Amino acid sequence: MIDPTGKELLSQESYEFKTIKGLVEDTCKLGKLEKVYEIFGGYVNRSFGIEMIGSDGEPIDYFVRRYRSTQSEADIEAEHELIAYCYEKGLDIAAYLIKMPDGKTYTWIKNEEDGENYPWAVYRYLYGEDPYDWLNTNMEPEKDYNFGALQSRLHNSAYGFGGGEKEEPPIYEFLSARKDHFAHCADGLNLSERDRYNMCYLEFKDYILEMCDKAAQGIKESGMLEEGKGFKTVCHCDYHPANVKWDGDECVGIFDFDWSKVDYRIFDICFGMLYTHVAWECMIDGQLHMDRAKIFLKGYNDYSKEKGVLPPFTEEEKKAFPYMFLASVIYLFNWSTDYFNFPDEYDEYEWYYYLGHIIRAMKFTEAHLDAIYKMVCEACE
Repeated sequence: MIDPTGKELLSQESYEFKTIKGLVEDTCKLGKLEKVYEIFGGYVNRSFGIEMIGSDGEPIDYFVRRYRSTQSEADIEAEHELIAYCYEKGLDIAAYLIKMPDGKTYTWIKNEEDGENYPWAVYRYLYGEDPYDWLNTNMEPEKDYNFGALQSRLHNSAYGFGGGEKEEPPIYEFLSARKDHFAHCADGLNLSERDRYNMCYLEFKDYILEMCDKAAQGIKESGMLEEGKGFKTVCHCDYHPANVKWDGDECVGIFDFDWSKVDYRIFDICFGMLYTHVAWECMIDGQLHMDRAKIFLKGYNDYSKEKGVLPPFTEEEKKAFPYMFLASVIYLFNWSTDYFNFPDEYDEYEWYYYLGHIIRAMKFTEAHLDAIYKMVCEACE
C-alpha cells in the first residue's frame, strides 16, 4: 500500500510490522504504532521508518534497524557507544539511540519465519531531504564543502573516544591481515566457469595483493604511523551523501554508524571520497573527480583550523594520503568479496558491475598518486 507521501507501507499483517509493533509498543513503550515502511539502499542490515502516536498523544517518527543475524554484540555495543560519545561531544545531528528497559540500546528477537535471532535497535528519526543514493553522489560545490566540514566535525567530536573497539583491525594492519582472505576466499566454491564476478576476481587477484603491499609501504614511508604524525579518531567508515540528511546545501543529520570504528582519520576521509567523488558514468567509471574532492578537503581542513581540537593535516598525512586512498579502494574491494559468501543469493552481474568499478578505481589511483598528493596540498593552502 502506498500512502499519500509516496511511502510503500508494510501490511499490518506482515511479520516485520508485528515484530516492530511489539518492539516499540511493548518493549520500548514509545506509544502507538501507526505506519511502517522499509528504507532500502543497504546491503547488510534492514532499515525501517515508523510513524507513531507518542505517549503524549503527539505524532512522532523513529528509525528502526534490524542487524544481520551474524552481527556480534561487541560490534553493536562499540557502534552505539561511539554514537553516544559523539552526541555528547557536540554532534547533535547524529541519530541517537532509544534505550531498552534493561538499559541496553538493542535487543535480540527470534524470527519465527527463519528461526534466526536478530538484533534490533530504535533510533530517533532524522528529518531532512534524501536526494542521494550510493551511485548518485554528484553535488554542487557548496554541498561538497559542507560535506567535508561535517566529516571534520564528526572526527573532532569523536576524538578521544576510549570505548569499545571493533573486531576488525585498523586499516594499516588490515592491508596485511586481509591478504590471505583475498588469496583464498573463493577456494572450494562450486562456481560456474562463466561466473562473471569470479572471472574478474581471478583475473585481478594478484594485482590486488600487489596493491595491498604498495599501499602499506607508502603509508609506512610517509612517516604518519609515528606518534603525533597521524591522528586516529572515530571513523564513520560508510561516509557518503546518502547517509546524511540535507536541507538545501546544509547537512542537518548523520546516520548509519554500523561500520564505524577507531582508525586513522585520513582513511575515513579517503573512503568518503571514494564513495562520493569517484565517477560511475560509463566513459569515466573509476576516475576521481579531483576538482570536487579538493573542495571537499578544503571544507574538512577549514573546519579543523577554525573549530577543531584535531589539527589540520600534518605533512606526513599529506604524504600518506594517496596511499591511504589506495587502501580505501582495497577496503571497498574487501566488501565486494561478500559475493563469495552468498553466490546463490547475489546477482553475479550486479556484483561484477561493482567489482569492475572498484578495479578501475584502483587502476586510476595507482596511476595518479602524485596528482592526488598535489590535490591534497592545494586544498590545504
